Amino acid sequence: MLKNLSLIIGLVALILAYFYNPFQSVSYSPIVETEFGKVVGKISLSRTGKEFYAYLGIPYALPPVEERRFESPEPPKAWTGVKQATTYGSQCIQLEMLSNKLTGSEDCLFLNVFSPKVKITGQAGLPVMVFIHGGAFISGSSNIYGATYFMDEQVILVTLNYRLAGLGFLNTGDGVVRGNMGLKDQLMALTWINANIKSFGGDPNRVTLFGESAGAASVHYHVLSPRSKGLFSKAIAQSGTPLNSWALYPNPEKQSKRFAAKFGCPIDNSKEMVACLKRLDAVELVNAHYEMLLPLRDSITLFVPTIETLVDDKAFLSESPRILLKEGRFNKMPMMAGVNSEEGLLTSAVITANQTKMDQANEQWTWWLSKILNIPEDEQKAKLIRKFYFGNTKNIASKAFLSNYTNLFSDRFFMVANHQHAKLYSSHAPIRLYYYTHQGDFSLGRIMASSQGRFPLIVNVVIDMFSRWFQRTVMNENVPHMGTAHADELPLLFDFILGYDIKRTHKDFELSANMVKLWVSFATNDESEIVTYSNIKWMPVSATDTKFTYLQIASKPQLIEDPFRERVNFWESLAIPS
Repeated sequence: MLKNLSLIIGLVALILAYFYNPFQSVSYSPIVETEFGKVVGKISLSRTGKEFYAYLGIPYALPPVEERRFESPEPPKAWTGVKQATTYGSQCIQLEMLSNKLTGSEDCLFLNVFSPKVKITGQAGLPVMVFIHGGAFISGSSNIYGATYFMDEQVILVTLNYRLAGLGFLNTGDGVVRGNMGLKDQLMALTWINANIKSFGGDPNRVTLFGESAGAASVHYHVLSPRSKGLFSKAIAQSGTPLNSWALYPNPEKQSKRFAAKFGCPIDNSKEMVACLKRLDAVELVNAHYEMLLPLRDSITLFVPTIETLVDDKAFLSESPRILLKEGRFNKMPMMAGVNSEEGLLTSAVITANQTKMDQANEQWTWWLSKILNIPEDEQKAKLIRKFYFGNTKNIASKAFLSNYTNLFSDRFFMVANHQHAKLYSSHAPIRLYYYTHQGDFSLGRIMASSQGRFPLIVNVVIDMFSRWFQRTVMNENVPHMGTAHADELPLLFDFILGYDIKRTHKDFELSANMVKLWVSFATNDESEIVTYSNIKWMPVSATDTKFTYLQIASKPQLIEDPFRERVNFWESLAIPS
């Protein structure tokens, strides 16, 4: 086994060395002139072999370092000559969620533009799709989302980085640091796209903003913010809304003081506190976020969007998202939004792979539930939740209850908020709902479960990959699938660094190609009321619908009625704040 493992690790290293060899020859794209200077990218190949242009690591703002730390982004300085845009810029400094390793740089505000090989004339042209990555607002990068699948279509794709965790979302609660810097980074990128995308062959009047998880919640925030008005005209949200419990923190002043106290910074005067935080080394500052990687973390450890105290033209979000949605005070546009059928595997796979964690859930249920779901500690409601998901079972410390735990986490973290958002949004603008259920080769649930192994994460993942390959290929056995987890749709849309290559011979090729076409057709179709998928007419839902209709995205797609409505009704009966 160890010999086989060494071989696999060696092969992985060789593959990485081949694809990321900095000495490989580059075929250059045409030079494009932006308002800040000229850039040259490289020519790449799409999934089906079409040439496209990739302009990588373009700065859209000044580096947010030193005195610009915690401040709103500023436009980049103009440069002379031609800037090489053939390699990705640094990702934003972070503790990666899977590896728990610190990586990246504060100098990270870069975007990437991918364009089919079209004659670049400077005139309005192809529709534009702008993707915002996920990662719970604490990790992630645009660099891992390859464009090769989208480049088989006639569309411009833009991906971007934004500041994360405390560097992106600290808010002193009094306006000294206003908060939402990460969202304002995204806004700066959208402003840059609006001013420059014509030069890359794109149409600034046909921009669709889409994102996954925290990226999806970000999309919603731009729909809500008056500052983003006119910068995009359609939205796609994959597994995230501003109504999710993890997408908005209510007490930023308390949070910022708690964080600053870790470094011995004064907390009675916000200006002095922030000056102290600005003097800290970025590595020291980010390492202090380690507690947010723990499963039973307090919500105060997570730096995410907040409602800003100062209400002026610089504010990005100054009111409750729920109120804005209810009253229809947002940028109304066609939207598609959805969830994956087993979103909660993101958490349940970790819990059920660790007996100690399951014992803790079983024996300290009320306390455990309040911690892991971020809800008030209420013994009566905790009993109702346990009975709803586990029945009268006395001992729930067993892997046999994986689906029970999964539904619990899916509902609290994703399903209920998605339903409530759709109900509010559909009262004012068209929204289509999807339900992704395909079980592909990539499984974030398996990765999360393997993270509980006794070796470092990458070794655990490789062991798991080899084990499944051996079962399927050598033993000719069927490998059980855990379910369709959070983010499992991403490898079908992107050449995803954590995923797998879906070439023409792969069993998921047809579904992958159809999904990309669906995303693109939604973005490009001028008639918002007509969207079809595999000859299925997909209509917006109505707030007056007794049951919402979802497009089930799978090998055999179909329209289905409210797949989790009973669970939504249960949570709404509890009246627990989101």
